[in-house]
Amino acid sequence: MSLPSVIRIAVIFGFMLFCLTSTAPAQQLPDGPGKAALLKVCGPCHGAENVIGQSKTREEWGQVVGEMVSYGAQGSEDELNQIVDYLAKNFSKKPAPKEH
Repeated sequence: MSLPSVIRIAVIFGFMLFCLTSTAPAQQLPDGPGKAALLKVCGPCHGAENVIGQSKTREEWGQVVGEMVSYGAQGSEDELNQIVDYLAKNFSKKPAPKEH
């Protein structure tokens, strides 16, 4: 089995595990535009713990959302954009401190 196949199987297994074990309540997510879309599109498989504590750039969140769509997440383009905006606003990487 090639390395890309092993990685793909591991990602799919991880995704399925998250779908089966996610139980965190939605109230842990900050309120704001895009939260409803996140709960609608991502909530059937993921709980809040999948994003709480993570820090990604807007581009990285876009890649994650795109990957989830490839695994079957369904939402309109507007909903997916709202989700990326919401995640980037509430769970983004902090800028590196400036060196003096």
